[in-house]
Amino acid sequence: MLWRLFHKSAIHKYCHGEKPWAVVTGSTDGIGKELARVLLESNFNVLLHGRSEEKLNKLSQAFKLEFPHLDLAVVVADASKPDTFANIVEALQGKHVTVFINNVPYSEQAMNIFADDSAAQVQRGLDMGVQFVTKLTHGVLPILIKNGPSLLINNGSLVAAIPGPYLAVYASSKAYLKTFTNCLAIESKRYGQGVEVLYMDIHNVNSGGNKTPVSFTTPSSNDMAKAIIRAVGCGKTEVTPYWTHELMRWIFPLVPNSVLVDTIATTLETTIKKQT
Repeated sequence: MLWRLFHKSAIHKYCHGEKPWAVVTGSTDGIGKELARVLLESNFNVLLHGRSEEKLNKLSQAFKLEFPHLDLAVVVADASKPDTFANIVEALQGKHVTVFINNVPYSEQAMNIFADDSAAQVQRGLDMGVQFVTKLTHGVLPILIKNGPSLLINNGSLVAAIPGPYLAVYASSKAYLKTFTNCLAIESKRYGQGVEVLYMDIHNVNSGGNKTPVSFTTPSSNDMAKAIIRAVGCGKTEVTPYWTHELMRWIFPLVPNSVLVDTIATTLETTIKKQT
């Protein structure tokens, strides 16, 4: 918590070169959309990614009106089809990309007990949460190393650290992402690759896929995006960017695990009932 008192975002360290570009996957709504906005405010040109060309073009046009001095580009790729990662890598060619944020959400997953998930649901979870992000990062990382100093952010979730029921594949994919991020961070530091690699521990956020009202513990997507960018350069690999969420992470170890798990389960069950 105390690091917040003395830290100032290092995002401008990565705004170098004649025309620096930032890429945000899953950027048509929610946190991804607001991350794109914050990066534009930080003077980056931005490549928007999503699976709907119509939504991407509409967002791009809106941002162009707001930031006429910067360039925007769009790329369509369906994360449920992992090999479409190549579309994004191809779109980076000829651009001085120094910031890349993996933010593909999996908001369409139905909350079920794992035994009731269909084989297609399980495969979709693995494709989006593991295969797509791994293949995409493998394609992008050499570009970031070449253009260094650069920044790679992987947006994770609280469920990676405190798993609960009904989200077995999703929670497991976020745990994978956390370990994957730590491995990349160690490699970058050990071999001088010049890439700052961060894992963002994100909790409940009011966004396109989550209509929970904004509150003390539920920030807006814009507030979360600002917190993520503000945390850049803090010196840690795993970061809980929003301050009330980090406060909660300090409190969680004081709560008996059985109580914590039961609370999470009850909260998810309430959400399921509202959706049916």
